[in-house]
Amino acid sequence: MPVRVTGLNGVPQAGDSFMVVKDDQEAREIAGKRMQLKREHDIRRGFGRATLEKIYEQIKDGQVKELRLVIKADVDGSAEVLADTLGKIVTDEVRTLVIRKGVGAVSESDVLLAAASDAIIIGFNTSVELRARETAAREKVDIRQYNIIYEVEKDIRNALEGMLAHDV
Repeated sequence: MPVRVTGLNGVPQAGDSFMVVKDDQEAREIAGKRMQLKREHDIRRGFGRATLEKIYEQIKDGQVKELRLVIKADVDGSAEVLADTLGKIVTDEVRTLVIRKGVGAVSESDVLLAAASDAIIIGFNTSVELRARETAAREKVDIRQYNIIYEVEKDIRNALEGMLAHDV
C-alpha cells in the first residue's frame, strides 16, 4: 500500500526501517536518541580528524605528541625541502613527523593514508584529484595547499604554538 511520509529532516538511507508511533513526542524522543548514538559512533570512528585548528587544543590536553604530515609537491626537490624543513619543527610538547612525501597530485591513497594515520596533507604547487577531494570530505581529512614554503612552515609552527588564524 503506498503511503506519504512527511516531516523528515533528511533523506533516509536504503534499508532504514520505519516505525509507527502513537504521537510526535515519542517520534522526537526516538529520533533524538538515534542522533546521539550516531554522533557518538562518528566520534569513535574518527569524525573529528586532525586539522591545524584542532592541534593546539589536543596538545594542551596532552592527547597529541606528534603532528603527522603527508607531503605532496610538484617536484622532488620541493618535497625534500618541505619534508626536511617541517620535520625539524619541534616544540616542548609536540614534534612533526612526515609519514609520506611524494611528487604529483594529491591522490585518494594519500587521503586514505592520512585518514588512517590521523595526518594532515600538505600540497605544494600541486592539485588535488577529484576522488581525493571527495574522499577527504567524507573522511574529514584536512588538505592544505600552498605555493610558498615559508607559508607552510609558518602555519605549522603557528598551529603547534596555538596561534593559527581560524580563517586559514
